[in-house]
Amino acid sequence: MQTHSPIHRNGIEFPRLGTKSYGELESACRAKRKASTSAMADECELKGQDRFVALKTSLNRDVTFADVDDFLGTHDGAKRAFHLSLKQSGKTEEQINEVFQSFAFLDAATLARELAGFIEPAPQVADSTGDEGDQQAAE
Repeated sequence: MQTHSPIHRNGIEFPRLGTKSYGELESACRAKRKASTSAMADECELKGQDRFVALKTSLNRDVTFADVDDFLGTHDGAKRAFHLSLKQSGKTEEQINEVFQSFAFLDAATLARELAGFIEPAPQVADSTGDEGDQQAAE
């Protein structure tokens, strides 16, 4: 993954995620899949060999770009991307949580996908007062 300039939103600079961070997103995605598969097996009351096969099949499947992209569209995935990005700029856990809480979910999920390089950031326009504080040039 190439290193790009940071993304600015709501007066905050978000460093882009690199390959190490992408690997951490893959691991988080895999853990989420494991938890979801286990919960589904519990709900379906799978036991013994059936449960083992369901869990093993799920866990042995590779995590793809599409899986990570889908994960970033979830609350947990978006929050993880925020955490990885803002940790790079020295923010504390409390500050990261405050920033994440300040975003609407869809905005957070979109920004998470931008940080990971799945989509290009939309150019930011000046507000009606003409202030260009959060303006970001299109790449």
